[in-house]
Amino acid sequence: MSANYINESPLTKTVNHHDSTHLSGRHFLCVAIALALSTIATVSAAETPVELKPINVKDFGAKGDGVTDDTVAINAAIVEAQKQGAGAVVWLPSGRYKTATRAEKSIRITGANGLTFQGEGDATIVSGDLDEPVFRLDDSKSVTVRKISIDHDPLGYTQGMITAVDIPNMTCEVSMDPGYPAPNDPSFKGSQVHPFVFPDKNYYQLDRHWPNPIEMVKTGERTWKWKLQGPPHIENWAGKKFFIYTESRSHAFVLSNLRDTTLEDINYWGGGANAGFYIRGLEGTTTFRRFVIGVPAGSNRLYSCAGGGQVSGLRGKLLLDHCDFSKIDDDGIDILSNYTRIIEQKDNRTLLVQAKNSDYRAGDRVELWDWQHKKIRTNAVITTATPNPDGTFVIALDRDVVTERVGVGVGMNFSRESMIDGIDRLVNVATVGQETIIRDSKFQVFRAKCLNLKAANCTIERCTFRNSFQPAISAAPEWYFEEGSSIRNFTVRGCTFTDNNHPNIVIGASPITGVPGDKPKVSEAQENISHDSTKILIEGNSFSGFGTTPSVFDWSWPVGPAITITCAADVMIRGNTFGPLAERAPEGTLKVLVEKCKDVKIIDNKGISAEETTVHENDVGSKK
Repeated sequence: MSANYINESPLTKTVNHHDSTHLSGRHFLCVAIALALSTIATVSAAETPVELKPINVKDFGAKGDGVTDDTVAINAAIVEAQKQGAGAVVWLPSGRYKTATRAEKSIRITGANGLTFQGEGDATIVSGDLDEPVFRLDDSKSVTVRKISIDHDPLGYTQGMITAVDIPNMTCEVSMDPGYPAPNDPSFKGSQVHPFVFPDKNYYQLDRHWPNPIEMVKTGERTWKWKLQGPPHIENWAGKKFFIYTESRSHAFVLSNLRDTTLEDINYWGGGANAGFYIRGLEGTTTFRRFVIGVPAGSNRLYSCAGGGQVSGLRGKLLLDHCDFSKIDDDGIDILSNYTRIIEQKDNRTLLVQAKNSDYRAGDRVELWDWQHKKIRTNAVITTATPNPDGTFVIALDRDVVTERVGVGVGMNFSRESMIDGIDRLVNVATVGQETIIRDSKFQVFRAKCLNLKAANCTIERCTFRNSFQPAISAAPEWYFEEGSSIRNFTVRGCTFTDNNHPNIVIGASPITGVPGDKPKVSEAQENISHDSTKILIEGNSFSGFGTTPSVFDWSWPVGPAITITCAADVMIRGNTFGPLAERAPEGTLKVLVEKCKDVKIIDNKGISAEETTVHENDVGSKK
C-alpha cells in the first residue's frame, strides 16, 4: 500500500490530499465512493432514532389484580416515560388496575410531548372514586391514549324492577337486581327514580316527574316497599325497569390545554359517573376514534353515565370517528360557546367583559347580543384581548359597536337571574381554527339530546341516531345556560334518524322578548327577529318513527316535524328521505317546519308532500 493511505481499511482509508494528484482516475473514484459510503453510514447511524423500550407499569409496582391500588405505580411509570422524550410508550399489560382508593385519585399526564399510553388485551382501569376524573391530561401535546377500558367500582347507581304500585296510598314495591347497591344507600339520598316507561324504545321516563321515595322498608333479600312523595302519573308501572343514580363529578377524561391529542379504541362503561370526558382549551387536532360510552357486552346494566362529553374552548379541529355513545342520561356531546356579560363600554370599540374562564384571542369572531330580547345586535372581530388580574378582559374590536345594558349582574349557570337579567352579552362564536367533524358514529340518549352544538363549522355525516327522547341534533341557544350563540356553516349529511322524539334536527331559536326581571317570552314582533344562524345544509338523511312527544312538559320544540329551523338564513334541505311517522303521530303532522327564515331551498326530498312542509320566510307564510 502507498504511504499516502493512513488507514489500511479499504472502506475507511483517508487520502493524503498533498499526494492525491498522483492517484489514477479509477483509484480516485473508488476512494471517493468509499468515503461517501462511510459518511452516509456515519450520518445515518447518528440520525437513526434510538428505539425506545416501552415502560411497563408493572415494573413500577402495578399489580393489575383488581384489588391493589395501582394509581401511584401508573403515575410513576408515566413520569419515567416522559424522561425519554417524544416517542415514549407507557404499557399497560392485560389486567384490572384499581385506582383512586387512596390519596392519589387520578392518572395524570402533564407537560408531556409525544407520549403514548397503551393497553394490551383486556386492560381495564377501575376507579374507586366517583368524584375525581380517572385521567387528567394537562398542558401537553401529541399525546395518545389507546386500547383500554375504564369502569367504576363501586357503581354510582342501582337498578331493579317495579313489581307493584298502589296509587291511592302512594306506595310501590320494587325488586333490586342482584349485584347492585341497596336503594337506601346514603349516596342515593334525594336522587331521582328513573323508570323505563317505553322499554321497547329505551326511554326511561315519561316526564322526569316520577315521585321520589320518602321512606323505604326492606321486605325481603332484594325487595323493598317505598312510600312515595306523590302519586305515580299512570298505573301500568308494574314490570317496568328503573335505576337510581347519585350525583357524581367523575369523568373518564378531563383534558385541558392540549394540542394534537388522540383517544382511540377506548371503552368507557360509565358506572354511573358524570360523563365520558370534559374538555377545555384544545388546539391542533383532537381525535376520538372508536371511543365507546355504554355498558359492557353481555351486561344487564341499564345505565352508563349522566352525559357523554362536554367541549369548551375549542380552537382547533375536533374529530369523532366511528364512536358509539349509548345508555346516556343527558346530552351525548355538548360543544359550548364562550359567553360573558359586558360590564362596561369604554369607547366605541372597546369593551370590559367578565372573563368567566373564557379564552378570548385576536382574530376571534364574536357577537354582541341584546340579552333582553335574546337577539343578535352586531358581530365583530377581536383585534386585541387583554386579561386583567381580577378575571375580566379588555376586548378591542375591529368596528364600532353599541351596547344598551351593561353591568356585573348576578347568578351563574342554570339560574333564573342569568336568564332574565337583560345585560348585553359578548358571545365567542367562532374561535380561530375551530372545526368539528362527527362521522360514522352511533348515538342513543335516554332523555336529552344526542348532539347539543353551539359552535361554528360543524359537519355531522353518516351517523345513526336512535331511540332518543329529545332532539337528536340541536344547534340552538339555551338561555338558561346563558348561551346565545348562533350557528355558522352547519352540515348534516347522510345520517339515519329512527324513533327519536321531538324534532330530530333543531336549528335556531325563536325570537324572545322581555324585560329584566320577567321570564322571556317568544315574540312574533318583526323587530325582534334576526337571522342569526347561516349556511345550513341538511342533505341525504333518512327519517322514520318521528312525530310524537311522550311528555307532559311544555317543550319549546313543536310536536312532530323531523326538521325544525328558526331564525336562519341560507338554508338548504335537499335529497332527504322521510319514512313513516311514529304510530301515535297525530294526523296532519308536519315533516319540515321552517319559521322566520330567509333564503330557504327545499328540493329533491322523498316521502314528503307540500302539505307536510311549512316555510315562513321573513315571517310571511308560504309552502314549498
